[in-house]
Amino acid sequence: ACNLRPEQIRKDAAAQKEPGGGAGAEEPERAELVARLKQVFFWKVMPMAGLQAECRSLASDVVEASLGQAVSGRVLDREELIEALTVATWGGVTKNESLRESCQAKGIPVER
Repeated sequence: ACNLRPEQIRKDAAAQKEPGGGAGAEEPERAELVARLKQVFFWKVMPMAGLQAECRSLASDVVEASLGQAVSGRVLDREELIEALTVATWGGVTKNESLRESCQAKGIPVER
């Protein structure tokens, strides 16, 4: 699942408020958290065609950076589309990017 837990939303929003992001940023306001949760809810209930169009419009660069060649020729599922929109809208990294970074830090080859 996407990083949609309230504590993760607070952390991501706080990182965006500080220039360059980081731990010293202010906590996001409750209204901002509610607005983000509402947006994610709308994406979850949006018809798949509309969700795909929104992702193409707003998050195509996130999809390409995260999945690269792995996405070529296949349709992304709802969870992947919502994750890409979440990252494109509020920042952060996708699960694939996080896993790739973790593997690289441990010296595990990630290139196919």
